[in-house]
Amino acid sequence: MGRFRCLALFLLLALVSAGAHLRAHGKDMEMLSDLTIYLEPPILGGGGTVIIVPRMIAAIDWKSQEGRENPAASDPYLKSNKPLPPDGLRLGAIISDKVSIVQFDYPEGGTYKFRFAPARGSTFPWDMLKTKHIGTGSEGEELDPSTGQIIKVGSALHIHIVGKDVTEADSRIVESVINIGSLQSRYDCRNYELVLVCDASKDLQK
Repeated sequence: MGRFRCLALFLLLALVSAGAHLRAHGKDMEMLSDLTIYLEPPILGGGGTVIIVPRMIAAIDWKSQEGRENPAASDPYLKSNKPLPPDGLRLGAIISDKVSIVQFDYPEGGTYKFRFAPARGSTFPWDMLKTKHIGTGSEGEELDPSTGQIIKVGSALHIHIVGKDVTEADSRIVESVINIGSLQSRYDCRNYELVLVCDASKDLQK
């Protein structure tokens, strides 16, 4: 039951946040990016901050990327318990840094869901994985450090991962100073299928 409650909570959060992007009628209702974010230590158990950055792209560009890592694609729990609509894509990424940024693509005219889970094979108890939505950043502008140009950035959801080392107050400090524009110019990032994950804790300490 703990596992079910944990997943249900994150799905509710994501659906509320994504609702504005969901059309009311037609086939577009089926276009869904379904993202599972797998946590590894130190953020798993120690706690941390995750910045979720949904990125809307043209529906024609929203498609599977063969050869890109996708840990959710072979997850038997998701296949059995989280069925996708006909035009849904199952996405997955792994994070471990205590300040992690997760940017993922979803289609114009569609929507998205996201959830957190302990890394596959972990013995971390599901009912111990707790989070708190601490804020939603609005669209704005930032300075691109690589070009010196002002760029537009989209909205983001700020999530505190409960743990023994990082407090909610720590996560709120991160929320106030994190930059989400030009991610690959700022942070150490890696690509998954339609997902970009960036480790930001070292950069915030500079």
